Amino acid sequence: MLLTQEPSTVPAAPVVDVETTGFGKHDKIVEIAIVAMDPESWETVDEYDTLLNPERDMGPTGVHGISASMVEVAAVGDRVCFTGTAFVGGETWARDNLEALAQRAGLASVRNVTKKGCDVLVAADVASASSKAQTARRYGKPIVSVADFLAWAGVR
Repeated sequence: MLLTQEPSTVPAAPVVDVETTGFGKHDKIVEIAIVAMDPESWETVDEYDTLLNPERDMGPTGVHGISASMVEVAAVGDRVCFTGTAFVGGETWARDNLEALAQRAGLASVRNVTKKGCDVLVAADVASASSKAQTARRYGKPIVSVADFLAWAGVR
C-alpha cells in the first residue's frame, strides 16, 4: 500500500517483542519491548523496554539472555539505596544519576539502609564491606550490582 499522507501525520508503527520463560500455558513473560517506528523511514521514534520478575525459574536464559539477578533487582514502588559512584562498562554512574534512573523506573530512592525503610541496596561491589552493605546483610536485604540494576532499568 502506498501512503500518501505527510510523514508527520502517519502514526508510528509499533514493533513488539516479548521474551518468556518458555512456550507452555504456565510460562511467564520476563521482558516486554516496544519500539515505535516511522512507517516510511523505519527509524526509531520511541522505545520502551522493561523486565518482569516471573517469580519462578527463568527458563532458557541462553535464548533470551535474561538472568534471575536481572529481574530480581526491584519492583515498582520498592525503596532503593545506592552506595555511591560506580564504574560500569567504562562509564561513570554517580549516585544522583542512579537515583534519577530509579525514580523514572517507579522506585523510591532512599539514602540509608534500614530494616523497614529500604528494600534493595544497589552497590558497585556486591561483596562490599561498607556499612550500608553490612546493614543490608544484617536485615536480609538483597544487594544488587549496579550493572544488574542498569540492565533491569533497560540502560545496558
